[in-house]
Amino acid sequence: MGLIRTVYSKLKHRFPKSMLAMYRCYVFFIRKISRTVRIIKWLFSITSVSGNNGKVDKRLLVIFDLSSQPFNIGDFILIQEAALVLCRRNGIKLADIAIVHETRLPASSIEFSSITEDNVFYHLASILPVAQINQNLGSVFIFNSHSQLERHLTDNIDNYIVWPSPIHYAAKDYVYYRALNDVIFEYFTEFNSIPFFKCRDFLNSWAESFYLEKLNSNIPVTVNLRNNKLFGTHRNSDMDVWYLFFKNCIGKYPVRFIIIGSLKEVDSRMRNLENVIFAKDFNTGIEQDLALISNSAFHLGAPSGPISMAWFCGKPYLMFSWDADIKKYKGLTLDTDGFYRFGFASELQKMTKNRETPELLAKEFDIIWEKLNLFDLKQVPKTINSLDNSNLTWLR
Repeated sequence: MGLIRTVYSKLKHRFPKSMLAMYRCYVFFIRKISRTVRIIKWLFSITSVSGNNGKVDKRLLVIFDLSSQPFNIGDFILIQEAALVLCRRNGIKLADIAIVHETRLPASSIEFSSITEDNVFYHLASILPVAQINQNLGSVFIFNSHSQLERHLTDNIDNYIVWPSPIHYAAKDYVYYRALNDVIFEYFTEFNSIPFFKCRDFLNSWAESFYLEKLNSNIPVTVNLRNNKLFGTHRNSDMDVWYLFFKNCIGKYPVRFIIIGSLKEVDSRMRNLENVIFAKDFNTGIEQDLALISNSAFHLGAPSGPISMAWFCGKPYLMFSWDADIKKYKGLTLDTDGFYRFGFASELQKMTKNRETPELLAKEFDIIWEKLNLFDLKQVPKTINSLDNSNLTWLR
């Protein structure tokens, strides 16, 4: 093609117009055929997610399409776990994440209608740091059109295994259930384990420093309380119940509760409790909040995005007001006490559709506490004597 183009540029004045027209048609069809071949190769890559055929130099490309996926932290965490599973299944070292949106309509659902062409990158900055919990992370791409993403895919298809498949991508499928059921649970049924998130070393060091300085020898338990006034209000936490629970724990358990999440959702009464800390008072970002969950003894709270970290880091958790459609989950079990567990979850990783009550919260906390033998403050490096921010950039 390059040689033809060179000859054409030098001799075009000698060609009759009909021949020039034929040449242009030739170039047009060659380009179309080449692009079609690349798309067909991408379509055939559907079968390649079950095996890499020994090509360890390939990378995984996971697509997060904001025209069909919600603009939130929980779903973005979930595809990081799907990436870990697919990397392990296919013997791949690196996973690239491709976020794609359309400039004029960046977000898919009405609750995110305030996200516009003008502020989309501002909002993207709130979820992008989540990718740091993915220890197989390679590159992160942001495409502002589907055609741009598709051009990147077809030009690089020999280097990639792509998920979700072209069929599901084209159909604008919601991939949440595909990730949980077809990727994560199916891997668990085959290998009886799933990969856990591993925060970057500098984030783990920061979390350990935070705990050592702020806990005063207490055990850290992270809590995510939801108090969103705009949407999903049925999933909001009962602040009266949590306040009473925290208050009753004073003097009974050597615990310090670290509440993560937005300061806008803080119940100011809890600031008067000596066993409660608000992470956002120390200007934490989402990646630091997730590191706090990963390094805590266990996690409690609402069905809000950050609890997805607890699902995949091996820690006990307790989640209330779960509004899931149970029929859409594979391998879900219902315990006699009314708590659900994912097929890959342990006995101390539970969720319930019920609202929290003082009695239920106290009872379930006791169950976890009595069985807990996984956490020991002696594990925190003694060389860390104060909160060390040297690994965190001054730009934030």
